[in-house]
Amino acid sequence: MCIRDSNYTIMRIDNSFPNFNVGEDDIDILCLDMNTTCNHIITVLNNKYPYLNYRKFSIDNKVHIDISEQSNFIIKFDFKLFQQFLF
Repeated sequence: MCIRDSNYTIMRIDNSFPNFNVGEDDIDILCLDMNTTCNHIITVLNNKYPYLNYRKFSIDNKVHIDISEQSNFIIKFDFKLFQQFLF
């Protein structure tokens, strides 16, 4: 099977989602196009939650978006490129 021309995304979330431990939990995301997925999340944050701050950074081929409010860490999105399906 070959997946092309789409940004498929797989998210691993905790069983208690949408509840989470503020400042402790993260959401793991595997995707084919990290930039598009990150930009979408940032757009949603800017448009719907303008009181939240974010920091986007890369470590070891992963992209992270930390979300905070008034310098208090809330949750982190961890993105990894899902390379198995890239052709």
